[in-house]
Amino acid sequence: NTQSSMSNNDNEVVPPTIEGLKKKWTKFSDFYTDYIDRKSIVLTNILLSELQLFKLSEEDKILEVGCGGGSGTELALKWIPETTELYSIDLTEKMVERTRERVKHFPNVKLSVDNSEELSFEDESFSRYFSGLVLQLTASADKMLLEAARVLKKSDDPSNPSIATFSIWGRKSNSHLFTIMPSIAQELGEDFSGFLGGNTRSNFHLGVDLNETRQRCLDAGFKTCVIYYTRGLNIASSTPTDFTEFVWKHPLYKREHDKLSEENQALIKQKVLERVTNYINNGEPIGLEGAIIVCTI
Repeated sequence: NTQSSMSNNDNEVVPPTIEGLKKKWTKFSDFYTDYIDRKSIVLTNILLSELQLFKLSEEDKILEVGCGGGSGTELALKWIPETTELYSIDLTEKMVERTRERVKHFPNVKLSVDNSEELSFEDESFSRYFSGLVLQLTASADKMLLEAARVLKKSDDPSNPSIATFSIWGRKSNSHLFTIMPSIAQELGEDFSGFLGGNTRSNFHLGVDLNETRQRCLDAGFKTCVIYYTRGLNIASSTPTDFTEFVWKHPLYKREHDKLSEENQALIKQKVLERVTNYINNGEPIGLEGAIIVCTI
């Protein structure tokens, strides 16, 4: 059973719990909304473009799982007509409230707190589903995929199937945004493993082998699945100083570097600045590689 074998791979390290995720993202919501949410819009554009929204009728409904700070929700509402309803959920009330404030002028959006692994919607409620950078974070990717397949309508029209799109973290080697600080700390003999919670499962776990991730989608009940790598969070236009300040303010990094002496903090910060400057001078992008998953049912 492919789904079982993939789940065993996840168990090599400790997966998060739903309750733990809820606490983390409630605490993290302000930083995420202010610094990261708007940078991920490039992935949301791709997710929406793959949904073939032009084929929707007035009675079709769309589900967004993981509204975050609301930038993706707002973009989706600009893409669809007012006659099409968008349902947008998040695991935390704080994220939902952030999104509610952002899209309060749109009449066709319904926001609620919900769990991607146990959705409160009836079977076959939606024609389209999209979720940005949630699948790799949730406690069980398999459960989230099963729920996505469950709430999508089973289409008899091969020219207009129901579609689900997901974005996930890609490969660590192409994602300097989340590797520069830990690698430099390690070179200096410091332990930044707590950045991701010690032995907590890596957020890159689904982007390592796209064939295995594709099989998980098919095991969940989707008829087709295509996955490809793309650029995710792009910070190419940032100056080295801006980027260094950005990662230095990141709550999880801050938790780690606050444990160090002032001397080592200054040394790590200087080396981050030097490495980022080197990447930019060599024309190498700084950011997060993503992967796009497109499933039909």
